[in-house]
Amino acid sequence: MPALFLVSIVRLIEALCRQMRKARAARPRPLCTDCVHAHVQYAVNGRRAIACTFAGGVRPVELDVMYCTDYRDRNTAPRLVQIGFARPIGNPDLLGEVALTEN
Repeated sequence: MPALFLVSIVRLIEALCRQMRKARAARPRPLCTDCVHAHVQYAVNGRRAIACTFAGGVRPVELDVMYCTDYRDRNTAPRLVQIGFARPIGNPDLLGEVALTEN
């Protein structure tokens, strides 16, 4: 009788472990694994450590991120950003002369 009880407990624990493994495998990948701002380290056992480098600092990411306002895909070409307020000059011949005056 005690052996039957022990076998049933072992089988129950095995079934729970199988269910937990299935639930863990079904989780989606975090968004940070494909972000240009992420530093991702992969371990041998399949675990990963993610750090976000947005805005110059390195912050560890402890949770699985599913949405991020600063996400940028690391496989796309970087976008060119114009810095400053002046628009590009089209034709320098159309510019007028600049007069220097002394007060």
